Amino acid sequence: MDRINVYSYPAEEESFGETTLAGWFDGDKALRWDDADYNGNGSGGTARGQAVNRTSGGRWVLEHWTRWQNERSRYEFISDEAAREWLLRNGCDKAVAEHFGDIEEERGPGRPTIGEPINIRLGDLLGRVDAFATAAGQTRAEAIRELVTAGLTHLEER
Repeated sequence: MDRINVYSYPAEEESFGETTLAGWFDGDKALRWDDADYNGNGSGGTARGQAVNRTSGGRWVLEHWTRWQNERSRYEFISDEAAREWLLRNGCDKAVAEHFGDIEEERGPGRPTIGEPINIRLGDLLGRVDAFATAAGQTRAEAIRELVTAGLTHLEER
């Protein structure tokens, strides 16, 4: 058994606070994902980095590892959300899918598509539509959708 102690670390503004033992896990039974590249360099630079461990009891542990002399690795429990974020950030998509379910479809910047775009000329109505949008705190597109919906609803109720 490879017993690894997990500590609670004080917040940085309380840097003189004591660390307290929060628990431990068996490193031999844990799953581990590392941020190291082929040279052993991680997010912390040469011979330093992070890893996420999933204990046999189902808890997530963030490891700040080091291979430097006179330095020790640190371990702290993290939330499911923090573990998922770390795994996504470090390209561990298989682990995310296995422990958190399917990864949502990729999406680029900008708003999601609401429907097929169309082009219309509003002529003199454009100023009125923009004034309506400003008064309603909406974008021009939102205002146009609302006005068209209201007009169609009115016609259907006749």
